[in-house]
Amino acid sequence: MVKRFVVTIVAVCATAHMAYAGCVDTYGIGSRATALGGAYAATADDPFAAYYNPAGLSQIEGKMMATGVHVIEPTIEISGFEVVGGNFAKDPEDFELDSKILVAPHLGYAQKLNDRFAFALSVYAPWGLELEWEDEPTKNYGAYNTYESYYKRFGVTPALSYQVTDNLSVGVGVTIGRSDAGASGHKIVDGDGNSINGISKHPSGAIVSADIETEMTDDFNYSYNVGVMYKIRETVTLGLTYRSECDAEFEGDGDITTPTGVVYSGDISMDYNHPQQVQAGVRYQPHDRFSVECDVVWTDWSIGDSQVVALDKTLQAVAKVPALDFARDWEDTKQLRFGAEYMVNDLLTIRAGYFYDPTPIPDDTLDLQWPDADKKVYSIGAGFNFGSFTVDAVFQYTDIEK
Repeated sequence: MVKRFVVTIVAVCATAHMAYAGCVDTYGIGSRATALGGAYAATADDPFAAYYNPAGLSQIEGKMMATGVHVIEPTIEISGFEVVGGNFAKDPEDFELDSKILVAPHLGYAQKLNDRFAFALSVYAPWGLELEWEDEPTKNYGAYNTYESYYKRFGVTPALSYQVTDNLSVGVGVTIGRSDAGASGHKIVDGDGNSINGISKHPSGAIVSADIETEMTDDFNYSYNVGVMYKIRETVTLGLTYRSECDAEFEGDGDITTPTGVVYSGDISMDYNHPQQVQAGVRYQPHDRFSVECDVVWTDWSIGDSQVVALDKTLQAVAKVPALDFARDWEDTKQLRFGAEYMVNDLLTIRAGYFYDPTPIPDDTLDLQWPDADKKVYSIGAGFNFGSFTVDAVFQYTDIEK
């Protein structure tokens, strides 16, 4: 049995101007793929091929197990946050993210079934975001929009590959998942506390707010991955993966706390799908010790014009609206990813990666619940081969542009 034990340490540290943070996406599954900047569709020769390209499982010999964890430290500073227009104009202020360290584990197993078929079973988080801002409006005026939000999907993916010819393989995987979403924020209300969407000041001149907290879950959803891998010649391999859209139907609880301290609770729901993706890559391996890969990843972020949280009658009566409607109008994106790997000797392999991730969020729908900006992501890593097992590590740095 061949075992690969993966230890992944990913520090996501960024500085931003205005209210920007990381959008919902994965920065890597598995240490090796993360160190290669996610340029892995034409490599994909470990259990996490179930995500990157299930056709790559045909390359596995014998059995392989992989496990690891990403440790993520979001450090985001907001400068020059300003509210303009109306009675609620606010001079520029500075604040920063107050999020705790995040942990994202992953686990996979793969084996060759016979000369043609290979199988894998992997567990990972393909999408995720969790943000905590300062919740005191006097220190963070953006808390009137959102001061805490999260959106996660966890999945189990069985995958199967088939070796069509010596140079061509195909594969398919089905991800059975669970998704969680929620947000907390202050909402400006009128002087009597009757309307969440009111925009008039209290007669005393003070701003009065209600607190809204939502927690939702989709206990069961699914998507699928289809992949093709073709070796043009001994040194050049092509990889193509399609990841389907996932229909997520959330249900949960909502609480509205009025300025007088009265709490109203009710049922809420939301339909908001995870987007489809296409990833294509080419890998060049001039000799056994060195390889480079370049991938393009297209993501269908434009699937929804808005994010609508429907309220039951109890909450509607308090909110004076049938739903909380957040404009999105996101745009599709294309990422360009690069990765390089060099085997120094039988013990040590070094890796490096880079990708540019343009934001899907236009300026006019930017908010603190799902903030984002264009990002440059750098990674370096190393693998230590001890024969029957390997220890891999990676450090990743994300630079968020202004």
